[in-house]
Amino acid sequence: MISLGIIGTGGIARAHAPGWLAHAQAIYLYSLQGAEEFARELEQMQERNPGLTGGRHVPIQVCSQLPEMLESVEAVDICTPTDTHAELARQALEAGLDVLCEKPLARTLDQAEEIASLAHSCHRTLYPAHVVRFFPAYVQAKKAVERGEIGQLAVCRFRRAGSYPSWSSWFADEERSGGLVMDLAIHDLDQALWIAGPVDTVYATLAHAQGEGDLPIEMLDCTLTHSSGAVSQVQAIWGPPGMRFTTEFSLAGTTGKLSYASAHDLPISTNGGSDGATTIPSSSSPSPYTAEIEDFLATRAHHDHEPVVSAIDGIAAIRLAQAVARSIQTNSPVTCHNLEVA
Repeated sequence: MISLGIIGTGGIARAHAPGWLAHAQAIYLYSLQGAEEFARELEQMQERNPGLTGGRHVPIQVCSQLPEMLESVEAVDICTPTDTHAELARQALEAGLDVLCEKPLARTLDQAEEIASLAHSCHRTLYPAHVVRFFPAYVQAKKAVERGEIGQLAVCRFRRAGSYPSWSSWFADEERSGGLVMDLAIHDLDQALWIAGPVDTVYATLAHAQGEGDLPIEMLDCTLTHSSGAVSQVQAIWGPPGMRFTTEFSLAGTTGKLSYASAHDLPISTNGGSDGATTIPSSSSPSPYTAEIEDFLATRAHHDHEPVVSAIDGIAAIRLAQAVARSIQTNSPVTCHNLEVA
């Protein structure tokens, strides 16, 4: 178990909290706002669910300054707006700490490459939190493709949609968040790389509409041509208030098709292939966020552990997202280079 610092107190910090309570010996909090309230929530979480910590009490301490936290912990979890990731990671790495950083790893490709290089030179773990790689349906899909259950992969479709993130103003500032592409679509851009491999070309469009009040509606459609010859279609939507958050995918190969839709709460299924129609069993693994934390801890503890997601993967996702953004800006296909994943 480690002493862990959580930087930020937003929704993603709260999603990570149960995993850290299960695996940390002490938790330190630092945020420009909300740290005291978050500390109370963590204490209440332990009281309501003592099994979460195995009956232990995990001390929670609020730090008034970032250096105070960095001197007290072995690793940090960066759960702050995108444009702050690189600088916070730099400070933590220079303090000799391992870093779990919410996706994207940084706001720009140059920043991501810089902190990855720093982590390498410091012999520290830099782990981008692409949590979709831990969601059971996506894990099972990747394994099914690797086992050849649908033959050679040909066409992939990924979709992710929800209401516009109006709960915090920084999302609307594209210079800070990277907009729909960097904040939402990057999940499925990473999935396309993870499941179908390197990308050669990108073509993307972004449609805008005015929603309620000042809230926009945006829809991204992009087509990725992979080096293997497979094609991925990625759609991401920031919709009107109250729009249910959903994800779905379908993967078609030469001998079958695999599909999943969160809206139906169904296990993923394969149709075709050598065994006909089969259902891939649901996973009994811990929550994706806890599984992600456990993989980060294994990565920092064991040098021979192969992480589910690496800094190289985080860089590749940002590079692909920037190619998508460039295609939108130029209304033309963009040729990609060095988009391989580890």
